[in-house]
Amino acid sequence: MRIASNGDAREVETPRASGSAPGLDSSNSGRAGRAESVSELPNAVLVFRDGRSQEIRKYVIAGGSVFIPSDYWTTGSWTQKIPIADVDVPETLKRNQQRGAKFALPSNPNEVMMRP
Repeated sequence: MRIASNGDAREVETPRASGSAPGLDSSNSGRAGRAESVSELPNAVLVFRDGRSQEIRKYVIAGGSVFIPSDYWTTGSWTQKIPIADVDVPETLKRNQQRGAKFALPSNPNEVMMRP
């Protein structure tokens, strides 16, 4: 860095964080380390009343149904709609708790739950 004072120009060295490249702010380098240390969430599981189960990664729960993104080419639809009435709720909550997956149902009709 060059500082000019009364026509004098002199070089002043600014301290850098160790290991950082010139021009990089050391406060930004911590963000990348934190992003790498975040582990992926385990898949949630839905257990149906008939005993079958389905693992899901992303979902939205609204209006009494679970909406799951789907592959149009294999299922014929963009979104799968599963009524909560078809789900064995106590078993679903129990299995997700055992897996460490956070799965919760809305507490009132106007609430929407989602997992991006």
